[in-house]
Amino acid sequence: MTAFRGSSSQTALANSDTTLSLPAVSPAAQVGDTGLVWITGAVASTPQYTAPSGWTRIAATRVYDAGSPGVSLEAWWKRLTSSDLASSTWSWDPAHGTIVALTAYSPSTGKMVQPSEAAAAAASTSSATRTTPSLTTAGSRWLSTAYADRSGSTWTVPTGQTSRHNVQRGTGASSLLVTDSGGDLAAGTYSRTATASASTGTRCEGVVALEEVDAPTTPDPEPTPDPGSEAPPSWLVVPSGFARLEFVSNGSGSAARTTDFSSDDYNPDDYQ
Repeated sequence: MTAFRGSSSQTALANSDTTLSLPAVSPAAQVGDTGLVWITGAVASTPQYTAPSGWTRIAATRVYDAGSPGVSLEAWWKRLTSSDLASSTWSWDPAHGTIVALTAYSPSTGKMVQPSEAAAAAASTSSATRTTPSLTTAGSRWLSTAYADRSGSTWTVPTGQTSRHNVQRGTGASSLLVTDSGGDLAAGTYSRTATASASTGTRCEGVVALEEVDAPTTPDPEPTPDPGSEAPPSWLVVPSGFARLEFVSNGSGSAARTTDFSSDDYNPDDYQ
């Protein structure tokens, strides 16, 4: 069964920033866990976020008026490797203040956690009530939701969800709430509503469903025959009455030699 493993977040406070180093989730996270990142920024144009190697963007939205501050919201995921257990660098263009929030989830034995559905939407009206888009999912799904604005809001967590990140850059600056369901949900259509301390139309909401699937397997390497073993490998065992034809070097070329494995003078030690 999927379980919450840990979380990590970092904030780039200055509007001149273009990069930040996200602290490691380790030692809580482990190789094979799944990382889900929500990233939000104070933008006045379309942002281009650059994730560390191997991360995949699964949802993105933004809202702004030309020449005025806006806000963006994106979701990224990756099955974590050993290199992800250290701090990681996220960057973006153009420069703006940004919040990056990572949550890690562990799978059942032999499984991996991955997104099954995702959606994000920008607001069209000013409100303190923040509702994610709806997702229709099969059963046995976790639900992660995110809420971002440019008002520095504090948050009331949606009913049935658990807060994993609640980060503010300051009054009138970016704010991000990330929650999850804390367990599997039955099949159905879901959205979740948080309440912010401020009403604004400069806001975005997102939702991701997480499922467990069979983990990919790596075939075991072929065994290497041990030339020093006492018994000949199985591929040298020849049934009685059969002969083997082989070529051996005689110093000036090659010559054929036939061995009768059923004869009395056959010595398997000659072929170790």
